[in-house]
Amino acid sequence: MINGTHDNLLVVLSIVVAIVASYTALDLAGRTHASNQRTWPRVWLGAAALAMGGGIWSMHFIAMLAHSMPGMEAYYDPGLTAFSFALAVVVTGAGFTIVSRSNSGVSLLASGLLMGGGIAAMHYTGMAAMRMPVSLSYNLTWVAVSIFIAIGASIAALWLAFRQASPLLKGIAAIAMGIAISGMHYAGMQAAVFTPLSGAGHTHAPSSIGQTNLALVVAAVTLFILFLAIIAAMFDRQFVHLAARESLALRRSEEQFRALYRRTPLPLHALDLEGQLQKVSDAWLDLLGYSRQEVVGQPMTKFMTEESAVRRQTIDWPALLSEGGPVAREY
Repeated sequence: MINGTHDNLLVVLSIVVAIVASYTALDLAGRTHASNQRTWPRVWLGAAALAMGGGIWSMHFIAMLAHSMPGMEAYYDPGLTAFSFALAVVVTGAGFTIVSRSNSGVSLLASGLLMGGGIAAMHYTGMAAMRMPVSLSYNLTWVAVSIFIAIGASIAALWLAFRQASPLLKGIAAIAMGIAISGMHYAGMQAAVFTPLSGAGHTHAPSSIGQTNLALVVAAVTLFILFLAIIAAMFDRQFVHLAARESLALRRSEEQFRALYRRTPLPLHALDLEGQLQKVSDAWLDLLGYSRQEVVGQPMTKFMTEESAVRRQTIDWPALLSEGGPVAREY
C-alpha cells in the first residue's frame, strides 16, 4: 500500500467550491417558481443542475489534484473525465426535475437516491480515470459511507431547492451541504487502497507548483461561472420585484378608474365589439332603474324599444364600427 498526502490549501479550496456551488444551485432553483413564463423555469432549472453538478465535479477534480503520492505522477483519461462531468450534471438535473414536478416524500426519496447514487458514481468514475502504476481497490465500508453521505446531501439539497428561504438560511444550508459533499469525496478517497504494480518503477514526482496551479485555475473558472450565475439570479429577482410593483400600480390605477367611472354624475356605459355592456356608471343605473348584475354582459338593445333596437343594430352600430367615430343618436 502507498499512503498519499493532501495539500491543505487545495483541500480548503475544494470545500469552498462545494459551498459556493451549493448556494448557487439553491438560489437558481428557487427562481423556477418566481417566473410567470413557461420557458424561464426550465432555464433556471438547467442552470441549477449545471451549477450543482459542475460544482461538485470541480470540487472532486480539485480534491483529486490535492492528493499526491511520493514518486508517482497521475494522469487522467480525457474520455472518462468528461463522462464523470456529464454524469454529475445529468443526475443533478434529473433530481431537480423530478422534485420540481412533484414535491412528495416518495419523489424526494427517489430523486435523492438517483442524484446521490449518480454523484457517487461520478466520484468513482473520476477515480477510474486516474492513470498511475498502481492497483486500485476499495474498502467497502468506506465506499458505503461515501454513498450514504452523497444520498443524504442530495436529499437535503433537493428538499431545500424549491423552498423560499432567506439568504442567511441558504448560506447556512450551503455550508452544511458543501461540507457534506466534500465529506463524500474524502470518504471515497479514504476507501481507496493504492498498491504498486509489481515491476513498475516510480515515476518522477509532478511539480507541486504545476499541480497547484491547475487546481487554482479550475477553481477560479468555476467560481467565476458561479459568480455570474448568482449575479444573473440577483438581476432576475430585481426585475421580478419591479414587475410586481408595476403590476400593483397598474391594478391600483385600474381600481381608481373604475371607482371614478362608477361615481361620475353622468349616465355612462361602455360596450364591447358585440354591443354588450361592459361597464355602467351608478347614474346610468339610477336613470334606467336596474342593478349592475342585471346589466353587465347584456346587449344594449335589450334596454331599448323594438324600433330603436332595430335601427341601432341595422344602421347605427355598423356605421359606428366602420367609421370609428361617435354617432349621435337618440333612442
